[in-house]
Amino acid sequence: MSSRSGWGCASWARREPFRRWSGTTAPCTPLALIRSGEVLVIEARGHVDTAVWGQIMTIDAQMRGVAGVVLDGSVRDAAQLRAMNFPIFARGVVARGPHKGFGGTIDGPVSVGGVTVHPGDLVIGDDDGVAVVPLASLDAVLSEVRRAEAREAEMLEAIRAGKTSAEIVGVTVPPVTAD
Repeated sequence: MSSRSGWGCASWARREPFRRWSGTTAPCTPLALIRSGEVLVIEARGHVDTAVWGQIMTIDAQMRGVAGVVLDGSVRDAAQLRAMNFPIFARGVVARGPHKGFGGTIDGPVSVGGVTVHPGDLVIGDDDGVAVVPLASLDAVLSEVRRAEAREAEMLEAIRAGKTSAEIVGVTVPPVTAD
C-alpha cells in the first residue's frame, strides 16, 4: 500500500477462519483493547478469499494511535488505504467483504508469514517488508544493525570515491576478451 513505514511493540489476534466459535473476534475486538503505539498483528492463516481489514478498521486504528497492522490475510478498500498513509502489511487485496463470525484469541503467539510473533516483540515494517525482533534479542539485534549500517556507509563512501562494488567485496572480475 504506497510508501509506508512503521514500528512498535506487537499486540495481536489470531483469527480462526475455518473453525466457528461462539461469539466473534473480528479485528474490531482486539482493536478496542490495543494501546496507542502498538502494532496489531493478525494471524489469518493466509486466508485471502475475503478481506480481514479495510477502510473502517483503518480509521478506527488511526483514531486509537495504532502504529500499524500486519495481517496474514487480505485487505479491501485498497485505494482508500493507500491514501490514508497508514502502515498496513497484508498478504493480498480482495474485493469480497469480511465475515465477522469467526472466532479467535487475543494476546497469544501468532504466526504471520511463517514467523512467530510474541507479545512485546518489536515489529518493524517499510516498503521492503516486515521484520520481527524478539524482545529478548533486541539489544543484540540493534548492535548488529548498527554494525551493518556502518559497513554499508563505508561501502557507499568507497563507491563514491570510484571503487566498484566487486572491488569492495573482494570479487575478482575476469578480464573481458573480444571473440
